[in-house]
Amino acid sequence: MRRNTWMGTAVVLGLVLVAGAGCRNTREGMERDAEHAAEKADQAADRSAAAAREAGRDVSQAADQAADATREAARETADATREAARETARATREGMQEAGEATREGAARAGEMAREGAAATAGAAREAGREARESAASAARTGDAAQQTAQIKSALMADTTIDASDIDVDTEASTRTVILRGRVRTAAEKARAARIAADKAPSYRVTNNLQVGR
Repeated sequence: MRRNTWMGTAVVLGLVLVAGAGCRNTREGMERDAEHAAEKADQAADRSAAAAREAGRDVSQAADQAADATREAARETADATREAARETARATREGMQEAGEATREGAARAGEMAREGAAATAGAAREAGREARESAASAARTGDAAQQTAQIKSALMADTTIDASDIDVDTEASTRTVILRGRVRTAAEKARAARIAADKAPSYRVTNNLQVGR
């Protein structure tokens, strides 16, 4: 009986030792697991921090690139604006120059046309004056010739030594010529008629075409 009790006690002690060993093993495993978990957490934190830093660098690079692009676009816009302003100024100057040249050409042409018109008017006036003078002179000559014709004819009719019934008197104003035509009875009448015509028209040439004989 005592021996069985001793054996039971031994069994119980053995179980307690085994249980104690198991508890130690479990605690150590948990500690190791915790250490592993902590290490993994640290590693994850490191990776997250590295990823955050990388993301920060990417964001910074993107911001720098965006800033560079903005500055470049601003420079290009400013260059384009300055070029457009220069082109506008150049076009304005050219337009003003062309307008000035056109104005000067127009003024010169207008002056030339005015001078031509004045010259034409003066020429027309001179021509009209000349024609008027010629017309007046022609009218005067014609009137004078008609007067000479009447005076010569009257003198021939009044002369009793001449039968002037068949004598025609023509006076040409342009050549200032008195022409006697027709018939007389004698050569003396022919000569007398020529003298009377010369006396009445001293500035005219007398052409005696009278025929003698009836």
